Amino acid sequence: MKHSKIITWLSATMLGLTITAFSPRLTAEAAQGNGTTDDGFSYTYDTVTKEATITRYDGNEKELTIPKKVGNYTVTVIGKGVFQSHKITKLTIPGNVKEIKEFAFGWCNSLTSVEFKGATKVDEHAFYKCPVLTDISLSKNMPSIGSYAFQACKGLKTLTIPADIKMGGSVFSDCTSLHTVTINGATEVGVSAFSGCTSLKNIYLSDSVKTIGSSAFSNCTSLQSYIVPSSIKTIEPGAFYKCSSLNSVSIQGQTEIQSGAFWNCSKLEKVQLSPNSRTPSNQCGFIDCPSLHIVNGKEALQYETDSNGEIYPIINPAITESIRDHFCRSENVGFVDEYCTKLCEYIVKTETDPWMNDALKARQLHDWLICHCEKENSNDGKDVGDVENHVASSIFLSYAINARGEGMGETVCEGFAKAYTMLLTTAKIESHIIGCNIHVLNLVRINDKYYTVDVTNDAQYEISYDSFLKSTPCTTYDQYLEYDHPLLEVYHNDISKEIPKCLQDYPDSNWDGILDNDFDLDGTDFAHDFMDDLNAYQGMLRFAFGFDSTPEQINDRLGEVLSQLHALHKGYWDYVNDAAPVSVKVSNGGTAEFKVTLFGEDLHYQWMVYNDRIGCWDYMQCAEGIEPTLRWPADEDTNGMKFYCCITNQDGYTINSMPVTLTVI
Repeated sequence: MKHSKIITWLSATMLGLTITAFSPRLTAEAAQGNGTTDDGFSYTYDTVTKEATITRYDGNEKELTIPKKVGNYTVTVIGKGVFQSHKITKLTIPGNVKEIKEFAFGWCNSLTSVEFKGATKVDEHAFYKCPVLTDISLSKNMPSIGSYAFQACKGLKTLTIPADIKMGGSVFSDCTSLHTVTINGATEVGVSAFSGCTSLKNIYLSDSVKTIGSSAFSNCTSLQSYIVPSSIKTIEPGAFYKCSSLNSVSIQGQTEIQSGAFWNCSKLEKVQLSPNSRTPSNQCGFIDCPSLHIVNGKEALQYETDSNGEIYPIINPAITESIRDHFCRSENVGFVDEYCTKLCEYIVKTETDPWMNDALKARQLHDWLICHCEKENSNDGKDVGDVENHVASSIFLSYAINARGEGMGETVCEGFAKAYTMLLTTAKIESHIIGCNIHVLNLVRINDKYYTVDVTNDAQYEISYDSFLKSTPCTTYDQYLEYDHPLLEVYHNDISKEIPKCLQDYPDSNWDGILDNDFDLDGTDFAHDFMDDLNAYQGMLRFAFGFDSTPEQINDRLGEVLSQLHALHKGYWDYVNDAAPVSVKVSNGGTAEFKVTLFGEDLHYQWMVYNDRIGCWDYMQCAEGIEPTLRWPADEDTNGMKFYCCITNQDGYTINSMPVTLTVI
């Protein structure tokens, strides 16, 4: 017997087998099996683990409790699609079930309630499109619920997530009757978790929740207001996208609001932002919120009146920091757009005059931008790539919050180009944004011709016109179709065919931004407007600057003429016609005022009065007699008095005004 045992062992060894290698193989083959129960369950099982997976159900129970065992095996898994489209109305999942596979209960059109009693993992689409499911009872020790697990369960009205259950993407999305969600213990609301829950009005998050994930509550169109708990550290992109009824939001804590978190919330009017909340410098949290006007309980946009009685907009100083932290990167936000629009209207109204031609208006607006904004230099920790340098409001908001000092903003080429187009559009001048080799500038239409304007380049050394109304250096520019402000949408025709035609500079040989030899500044040069320009040169400009002045010298000083005319808000010929004093009627006891408004260098004034006693004109010896403005008492003795002014220029040449009369009434 001893020998036979040894031989048997040796035989096994010679065959290349060992007892330890052979036995498990036999066990593994014997560990798998399948079976069927009398109540309709088909299953597979493992004889080692004593666990079973339900693979099929042919029963007809309406109120179904998953059995704890089938045969002698504990049910731990419900297989893929097992109960799909069955007519179950009520379902109980016992604690022994560890996992529910994909679509296990998908399209169960009669299922109204599900109760989980243990730590069951729910896989993707497990209860997909169960339209009358109204009651879900989740256990506290469930590990996870997979993506789309309860998507489109349109009958679900309330939901409580009791513990830290990891939720997959879109887990409860499109549950269109869901109106109240309570999350206790989870650390985040998953990506698109409640997207499309169009009846959702109430969201309760415990302090354990730190993150509201991307698109978590997007398209929740019934949500009207929401207070974001102080525990929330991050609101990810698109979290509240298209919450079209959302009227107010309050951010309580040290929360980072990421790009588009509140995007396309068309009725959002009020936001409360804690001092510790922030939006990253390369992102904008509020986009397409056209109704938003109240920040931290205050109207974000206010109006003041300048010394000339013109009303202009300002950003409420009480919320400057919140604007700086959250809205300098925003697009199509109500108060931001209104501020930019109203400021453009104010700038155009105060910096240009109706008598100016388009080129002069373009010059004035070019100068305003350069005087009120500097090129981004990153000295304040900002970067040229920051979103706030590239949005339509870039210059105007940074100007409003004094980024570089009182009334000074900062931006890059795209910010300059967008602001310039907005100003020109307000002035009814066609402008487009074009770019080449990551540099952005403008294509501007003046007198049916296109020219380039590069405000960024002209802003490098105070004000210059090196890049004002010039030809294109190359023909490879791309048109920027930027629609982040209504003023950028007005002129959006295709100009790709026009860019190669821009081959000629605006005639401006002295590079002052003014048409050469256009002495009366009417937009027509000397060659085409000979008499008016000659009269302007000979009649007043030569007198103002001295008779030795050549046409070239006077042409070089037309910028000064423009400045003087703009101060008077008069075109050249109106200025000439109105420069002389006029007769006045003044009430008895009042003061008559006669004024000469000529501009020029070293002009001397001498008022003359008609002396009835000797029948001739006489010098006025009083102090007022040698000023451009004469003030004279109106009474019975001065009624009918006549005056005129003799003006002498630096060369000793004189011109006399027509006589004027004081009438006392």
